[in-house]
Amino acid sequence: MTALERDEPIDIELPQSLKATRLGAIAHLRLARPEKRNALDDTTVLGLEAFFTRLPPDIRAVVLTRRRRALFRRPRPFRGRGAA
Repeated sequence: MTALERDEPIDIELPQSLKATRLGAIAHLRLARPEKRNALDDTTVLGLEAFFTRLPPDIRAVVLTRRRRALFRRPRPFRGRGAA
């Protein structure tokens, strides 16, 4: 693989909560439900099953990641020990 190679989509029908690409023999599967903290619902679980049962035979590894929220989260105030 060279630095010029790009991820290519994998031709598997998946729900919107999953995004799949490949780079050579490595597949990249992303959980894409950041608004629900990438919780697994029935649709996503069925999509995972579809992905792994229809994976092209030349794929040698799968990297599973999640998409994060892009919003900034305020830090909670520090209360110290014994604070109510």
